[in-house]
Amino acid sequence: QVRERAAAQGRPVRAIETEVLVGSIGPGLQVRRMQLAAQLWAAGIRAEFGYKPAPKMADNLGYCHEQGVPFMVLFGEDEISRGVVKIKDMDAHREDEVGVEQLVPQLQARLAARTERLAAQEREEREREGKAAEAPAEEGAQA
Repeated sequence: QVRERAAAQGRPVRAIETEVLVGSIGPGLQVRRMQLAAQLWAAGIRAEFGYKPAPKMADNLGYCHEQGVPFMVLFGEDEISRGVVKIKDMDAHREDEVGVEQLVPQLQARLAARTERLAAQEREEREREGKAAEAPAEEGAQA
């Protein structure tokens, strides 16, 4: 039912349940991508990472857009040396730098806020649909 409603409204239907893509900038960072993904999995966050040794940023962004992945975690050698990562919010087109120790709580908070925002949008759409369905009935009663 959700899929049919989304399709009728022209909204994309997500084919995968991934919430976060872990990506890196530069070669040789596969192990670090796997470590960060494992931290996210341990916290119950549905994450995945690319397997290419030197992934291209455009490929990561394209994958997130095509699959509807709402967040991307990015890092390179510079971020590793400073103990930070970047969280890219694909919906808001916003990128924030956070300490690695704050990655899990930050993503949990952002995912919860996104879930609430989407639920509110869904409620508003249902209310609009209900009002639109009532309007013709009221017009017919007046005639």
